[in-house]
Amino acid sequence: MKRLFTLSAICLALLFTVTTHADEKGFTPLFNGKNLDGWVQHGGKAKYDIVENTIVGTSVPKTPNSFLCTKKMYDDFELQVDFKVDPLLNSGIQIRSNVYDEDKVLETKGADGKDKKIKIAAGRVHGYQVEIDPSDRAWSGGIYDEGRRGWLNNLADNKAAQKAFKQNEWNHYRIVCRGDSIKTWINGVPAADLKDDLTSKGFIALQVHGVGNHPEKVGKQVSWRNVKIKELKPKKKVKKKKPAPKKEVGAAIGGNKATPIDRISAAKGFKVELLYSVPGQDQGSWVNLCTDDKGRLLVSDQYGGLYRVTLPPAGEEVKAEDVEKVPAGIRGVNGMLWSDGALYVGVNDYERKIASGLYRISDSNGDDQLDQVELLQEVESHSDHGVHALMPTPDGEGFYLVTGNNTIPPALADSSPVRQVWGEDHLLPSMPDGRGHNRGVLAPGGIIYRVSPDGQKFEAYASGFRNIFDAAVNRDGELFTYDADMEYDFNTPWYRPTRICHVTSGAEFGWRNGAGKRPPFYADNLPGVLDIGPGSPTGMTFGYGAKFPAKYQNALYALDWSWGKLYAIHLKPEGSSYTATKEEFVTGAPLPITDAIIRPQDGAMYFTIGGRRVQSGLYRVTYVGDESTEPVEATPTENQARNTRYALEAFHGKQDPEAIEVAWPYLGDKDRFIRFAARTAVEHQPTETWAEKALTESDPAKQVEALLALAPVT
Repeated sequence: MKRLFTLSAICLALLFTVTTHADEKGFTPLFNGKNLDGWVQHGGKAKYDIVENTIVGTSVPKTPNSFLCTKKMYDDFELQVDFKVDPLLNSGIQIRSNVYDEDKVLETKGADGKDKKIKIAAGRVHGYQVEIDPSDRAWSGGIYDEGRRGWLNNLADNKAAQKAFKQNEWNHYRIVCRGDSIKTWINGVPAADLKDDLTSKGFIALQVHGVGNHPEKVGKQVSWRNVKIKELKPKKKVKKKKPAPKKEVGAAIGGNKATPIDRISAAKGFKVELLYSVPGQDQGSWVNLCTDDKGRLLVSDQYGGLYRVTLPPAGEEVKAEDVEKVPAGIRGVNGMLWSDGALYVGVNDYERKIASGLYRISDSNGDDQLDQVELLQEVESHSDHGVHALMPTPDGEGFYLVTGNNTIPPALADSSPVRQVWGEDHLLPSMPDGRGHNRGVLAPGGIIYRVSPDGQKFEAYASGFRNIFDAAVNRDGELFTYDADMEYDFNTPWYRPTRICHVTSGAEFGWRNGAGKRPPFYADNLPGVLDIGPGSPTGMTFGYGAKFPAKYQNALYALDWSWGKLYAIHLKPEGSSYTATKEEFVTGAPLPITDAIIRPQDGAMYFTIGGRRVQSGLYRVTYVGDESTEPVEATPTENQARNTRYALEAFHGKQDPEAIEVAWPYLGDKDRFIRFAARTAVEHQPTETWAEKALTESDPAKQVEALLALAPVT
C-alpha cells in the first residue's frame, strides 16, 4: 500500500511538472527583478521602485496619472501579471498603448457609424487599460480606454468577476490580445471580452493613478510581480463586413429597446407611454431630469454629459432630432435644478475625471446653448454614495444639496442646524461590515446641506443618512427624503429597511457603520415616517401641477431602482410631523427607475429608467380616467404643533439668551419631533449656561433629552 501511494505521488508530481512547464512555454519576463531596463516613465511623477523582485509604484500629490512603459511595442500577445493595490488607490495596466511627441487627431467610428475624431495631446499616454479597481464597484479586469473614449467593457453585469478580486492580497491577471479581440481574466475568472480595432499595437504600461491633493491617498502603493508575456502569431485577416445599419432611437428599437409598455403596470386610470429608448453607446444611461425655463427636458447621463429634449405633442414619440447634446463640458451629473436662468448641478464623478461638487451651468452669449461651466464648491466624494440632488429651500434663498455617506463634509458654517459634534457613539464595540463594505466610512453619514446660491456657504441641515439620492419639499415647506438600506444586513438584528424620512432642522437619523446603526426608537435620533422595505431609492417628487386626481396631486412619489417601483406616498399630518401609507403607482420588470418630474406645461409626469449603464428610456404618465383633475388648493395648511417646532428651530445654529428658557419646557413634550427640536436648540447654546440645569433636572422625560445634549460635549 505504501509503495502504491509513493508511486501515485511520483506520477502526480511528474504530471504537475509537465503541466507547469507547458503553461510557461513561450513566455518571456518583462521585468528582470533587478532594474527597470527596457522600461521608461511617461506622464506624472509617481515613484517606481524595485523591492524584492517586485515593481512598487507609490503615489505622490499634485501630479497626473503616471505610467511605467515598455520600450518595446506589442501587437498580439498573452500577458500574465500578479498585482496588489492599496484600497485607496486606483490603478491599471495599459496594453496596446501609445504616446505622441505632438498633438494628434485619431479618426474612428462612433456608435452610429459616423466618422469621429479624437484629439490626443502631446505626451498623453492613451490606449486600452485593464482596470485595477479596489473600490466597492470592483471593476478590476474591466477595459477602459485611457485618454480616448472611456469605458469600453465594465463589469457592472459580471458579478463573478467582481467577487474574484481579493482586497489587500495578490491578484492574478491573464490578458489575451489577438486581432480585434481583447479578453481578460482575474484570478482565473473571465472578466472582460471586447471586440475593438482602434489600436492594434502599442506598449504595455503600469499605471499609478493621480491622487490630486488628497493627503489620505498620498504614499499609497500598487505592486506588480511575475510580469511575463508570450507573443502570439497574428490571426489571418478576415474581410470586414459592411457596417450595420444605424440603430433606431425611437420607442420601437431593436437592441436599444427600453422596457416595453406591456411589461409596465400603472394605477387605475393612468396611462404610461414609452417616448424614447436611449441609444446607450451614444447617449449613455440617464439618471436625472429637470425642465428649463422653456419647458424642455434636461437629462443627464450618469457617466457622461447632458442632453436637452424638446418634447413632441401628446401622442407622439420623441424623435432622434428632438434630442441634442448640451455643449457644456460637464459629466457625472446626479442632481439638477433650473434656477434664475441657469442650471445648477450636483456632480458625483466617482471615476474622478472632474471634481465632484456643486456647479452652475449657463449660456455665455445668449445663443440658447448651455456652454459655460462654473465650479461653485468642490465636495469630495467616493463611489455612488456621493453628491446627488438639488432642490430650492422653501424661503427661496438657497438650495438643499443631498449627499450620501461617502461624502466628506466641506467647511461648514457656524449657523449649521446640525451641531458639529459627532461620532459612532457606541458603549460596546460594534462590528464593521462583514464583507468589507465602507469599513472606513463613519459618522456623520449622509448629509442634506443648506447651500447659498453662490456655493460659498454650506450648512449641515440634517445628518445620519446612509445613501439618499433625492428629496422633495411639500407645500407646507416640509422636506422629505428616501433613505437606502444595506442589503448585506438583510435578516440581521441591525437591518434597517429603506424608508421615507421627514427631514427637520438639525435632524439625526442614526446611520452608523456596520452593525452600529441605531434603531429608530433610540432617543438620540428621529424615526422614519414610513418603512418601505428592501430596495434602492432614487428620485422623489410631489405631484403638484399634475393633471391627476386630487389624491395623486398631493402624493409624494418615491422611486425604487432595484425593484422597479414608483410609489405614491400619501402623507397625513400628525402632531408636528406626519404618518404615511404607500401605494404602488407604476411598476415594471425590469424598470430601473431613476428620476421623475411633473412638467407644469402639460401636467404630465415624466420618468427615466437607466443608471449603471443599463438600457435607458424616457416615459410619460398621464391620467385618462373619469375623476376630476382640477388643481388642488396650493396654500400651506395651518398646524399649531408645527408652529411650535418652527419657534424652537429658530434657535438652531445660533446663540440666543432666551433659548434655554423657551426650549426647556418642550424637552418633555409628547411630540417626538418637538422634543428633538427643543434639544437641538439647547445644544447650540453655551454649555455653561445649561449644564447644571441638565444635571439637576428631575423630570425623567426632560432629563433624558438634557443629558443627551450634554453627553457629547463633556
